[in-house]
Amino acid sequence: MTRYTRAICIVLGHRYTIVKKYTPTIRKLKCKRCGRYFGMNDDVQCIVPWDAELEEAHRYIENITILMEMEKIRETEQQLDIPLKLRMDVLECEKHS
Repeated sequence: MTRYTRAICIVLGHRYTIVKKYTPTIRKLKCKRCGRYFGMNDDVQCIVPWDAELEEAHRYIENITILMEMEKIRETEQQLDIPLKLRMDVLECEKHS
């Protein structure tokens, strides 16, 4: 980041692009001009500089989201009463595809 690009961002504001979407309301952004990273949260309507603490928090959110998706799949399988053997056969077929 040069002094010139940083000065432009200070005067004109950052030009954000979405780098990663953690949830529908939480995203990681990057400024096209200065290259700095930011965290955005729609629920609290704020954009903050990205730091190690924010990285750790978002890693935690990402892990929880994955676990919740796995639980939904498990519940759906139970509701459909799909036999375990059939599920294993499907997984084996997908490996060989």
